Amino acid sequence: MPATFRTCLPALCLAGGLLFGGCAETFDPFQENERHFSIYGYLDAAADTQFVAVAALRQVVTPAADPLDAAVALQNLETGETTRWRDSLFRFSNGSVGHVFWSKEAVQAGGRYLFTVTRSDGASSSATVRMPAAFPDPDLRTNLIPFSPLPPPRLQNIGLRGIEKLVDLRIVYTVRTAEGGASEPITLSYVDQTRASGEDRLALVFDAYGDIAARFPGSCPQALSATVIAGGGTSDWPDFFRLDDEMLADPDLTDQVRNGMGFLGGAIRWERPWPGLVVLLGGRRAQCLARRR
Repeated sequence: MPATFRTCLPALCLAGGLLFGGCAETFDPFQENERHFSIYGYLDAAADTQFVAVAALRQVVTPAADPLDAAVALQNLETGETTRWRDSLFRFSNGSVGHVFWSKEAVQAGGRYLFTVTRSDGASSSATVRMPAAFPDPDLRTNLIPFSPLPPPRLQNIGLRGIEKLVDLRIVYTVRTAEGGASEPITLSYVDQTRASGEDRLALVFDAYGDIAARFPGSCPQALSATVIAGGGTSDWPDFFRLDDEMLADPDLTDQVRNGMGFLGGAIRWERPWPGLVVLLGGRRAQCLARRR
């Protein structure tokens, strides 16, 4: 059974499952061409294991589980050190199955790497990846006394500093509704709602409980947990959140992969629970229940 590709940023989970869908009419992956492999994913300076989705762009129609004629290597362009990656089958977020190469390798913030996929006949595709600099922990603020009888400001804040380009910002909740039972994880993305707030700073102002309640009309949901995920990338990242499925599958989306298609970015992924937000949301739920009595 293939593993599930859970380690990627949302847009690249999606793109990894669209390796062939919706390609431009000028490009046929089943004909001889100068593009040999598609490469989707990112290197994460905060992770101890790296994952990148790879597919051959010229192949017969066979199950995705068949072995892939590809050798994958990553070279640190500053030290010259090269590591070989292993192949595994993964299930992508859209349900499709494909090859994801992985390595127990730490990559360095601010470093440069060369990712190469080589076929047995010598044909290859490659991507040079520039890693972003490390950034400070985001500033998480609730700005609300949960059980106050007064109507204080209901907006919460996330402040981010030192990020060259924000490529991910979301909160993952588990929720219980009035009907009982914990929900599956609910992900609310805010990457396209941040605003500049001074030099080298981004800010998000949002109503956490209002956003959750909008998913459960007529209920007063209870948040059981909240986890903040932020991703800092480099300036060459496309704005994936602005792209539809067909645009994501366009082979000319970026020119970053030589003799191939796709995108391989450099990122630093930050993830922390936000217990103070859960306490605040408990107070907001109590206010919601009181209004319904």
